[in-house]
Amino acid sequence: MDEYISIGLLVVIGLVLIIVEVLFVPGTTFVGIIGFILGSIGIYLGFQESVEIGWTVLGTSATISGLAFYFSFKRGLWRRFALNTQQTGNVSHPEMPLLQVGEVGKTVSALRPSGTAEFKNTFVQVRTLGNFVDNNSLIKIIQIEKNKIWVAPISEEIEP
Repeated sequence: MDEYISIGLLVVIGLVLIIVEVLFVPGTTFVGIIGFILGSIGIYLGFQESVEIGWTVLGTSATISGLAFYFSFKRGLWRRFALNTQQTGNVSHPEMPLLQVGEVGKTVSALRPSGTAEFKNTFVQVRTLGNFVDNNSLIKIIQIEKNKIWVAPISEEIEP
């Protein structure tokens, strides 16, 4: 009878350690590993005692584990571990330089179709309407829309 008590204690302590690992200790740590090892030793000793006892111990421990996880999900126990906060802020856009449609500037990088340009000694990100513009080319602002600046090469101005 003492064998049955020690087998039962090993399995119960193993299951308790695994549940403690899942609920209180983040990640895979020695608590869960020791719990798994103790449960496995208990099941192994059950099979050493007899095949019927081994299957009974294995089935009982699997059933108890399954029920513990089922009821913890059903009662919403996991909600307190879930991230429930939401970010409500927004991204602030950097201040656009005081540029206006029609101003002339120079490309600092090749625009393929977007890149960097210089207007009034200020570097800004610009984009074309799909055409490629080489570096050090003169460009003109054709449209400003929120934080986007649309440009065209001066040789081929395009109306939007």
